[in-house]
Amino acid sequence: MKKHLLLVSALAAICGLMLTACQYHWGSSRPEGLYGLDVGVVTNLTREGALTAAFRKSIQEHISTDPGLSSSLITHQLNVELENLYQKNIARAELRDRDSREDDSAAYQTVLYRLELRARYTVCGRNDTSATPVLTGTVIGRADIPR
Repeated sequence: MKKHLLLVSALAAICGLMLTACQYHWGSSRPEGLYGLDVGVVTNLTREGALTAAFRKSIQEHISTDPGLSSSLITHQLNVELENLYQKNIARAELRDRDSREDDSAAYQTVLYRLELRARYTVCGRNDTSATPVLTGTVIGRADIPR
């Protein structure tokens, strides 16, 4: 019985390792021929002026560390439109006890913010003059940021 359990466990472990390796070698859901990606136009429609540079730097870092993409052989260009930046206070903490505070407005302090950024993207061929993009979509990114 122990030998049978050990054999089944070993077989399950081998199958799990093979499936994850196959998934890695089969690649991601990128279109065929998308080997190099360059960040093109980043249009910022939000009120945060510094968001464009921070977003561009972050995307370029992600492209350089992605195992299937190369920054030396650029085949496609990524154009991004940053549409909306939404900030919401989601957690507050009491600063003083109720008896010692004088002003109700200074009694609480925000300790956790939720940020949400909506971006629309298109991926076009680098030398393609047609208006049809290879990929289009909308992405919403959310983050909880402590104060």
